[in-house]
Amino acid sequence: MQPSSAARPEKPVGQAGVDNLFARTAEFFREVKVELKKVVWPTRKQTTGTTVVVIVFVFIVAVFLGVFDYSLSKLVQVVLT
Repeated sequence: MQPSSAARPEKPVGQAGVDNLFARTAEFFREVKVELKKVVWPTRKQTTGTTVVVIVFVFIVAVFLGVFDYSLSKLVQVVLT
């Protein structure tokens, strides 16, 4: 058996659907604004410190991978020749 048409919710037609979309969008941005006020942003000193740590770590990993790659390429050359 199929449900009667009275049991199905009606979809918004015309301007009501557009108004609903704008209302939901406006509500979303209001909630975003409220949530952003709760964020504890890092200070300039914290941001600079963590940036330096990341750059140093990336440099160390790059050197390690470079040495590893060079070693493996030399090993392959020795094996193939």
